Amino acid sequence: MLLSSSRLLTRSSNCAACCQVVQRRSAHKLVEIELLSDVPSLGRRGERLPVSPGRARNQLIPQGLGLYVVAGRGVSPLRDMQRREEQQRARGVLGAVGASKVVDGIASSAEAAAAESLSHDSSLLTALQLLPQPLTFTRLTTATTNADLFGSVSASDVLTELKEFGIRVEEGNAAFGEKEGVEKGRVKSLGDFVFNVQLKALGEEFPIAVKVLKEETAAKE
Repeated sequence: MLLSSSRLLTRSSNCAACCQVVQRRSAHKLVEIELLSDVPSLGRRGERLPVSPGRARNQLIPQGLGLYVVAGRGVSPLRDMQRREEQQRARGVLGAVGASKVVDGIASSAEAAAAESLSHDSSLLTALQLLPQPLTFTRLTTATTNADLFGSVSASDVLTELKEFGIRVEEGNAAFGEKEGVEKGRVKSLGDFVFNVQLKALGEEFPIAVKVLKEETAAKE
């Protein structure tokens, strides 16, 4: 009877030891995570706790409910993620401020350019209003009884004449008005014509009278 009791005690001790070994082995298999959200029956957001690798791998990590806690790392995964989000938001705000400054700079430049154009066209209008008209050009004709010119009067000819009066106009901002005798922007016959100067900043154009005379007729006059 005593022998049987001794055997029972030995078996009980062995079982307890086995259970402790199993528990230690099970503990070694657990992984530590930090919860990113409240998980019922497990824990609240921000808590660190051990879970089985399978639950971490199959549920918590894929569903964004938790992050692994790296051994020896003092920074909380949740705090680390929040810090990165704050940095991204800060970069977004700085980017928006920078973009706003660029837009403001462009707007200021555009306003300055518009003011400069307005001042230029206003001064040009004043000079054109003082211009003696008409501007007269003489050309040979193809025949004594013919009004067709031997050559032409071009926009460049008029702009060159304007420079004699101290008036400078860009070639792209002036042209002859449509009329019989004007071909491809050039006067090809004797007569009276209109040369229009565009004042874009003022939203209008200024007409200059142009008279083309036969060269012999001009000499007699």
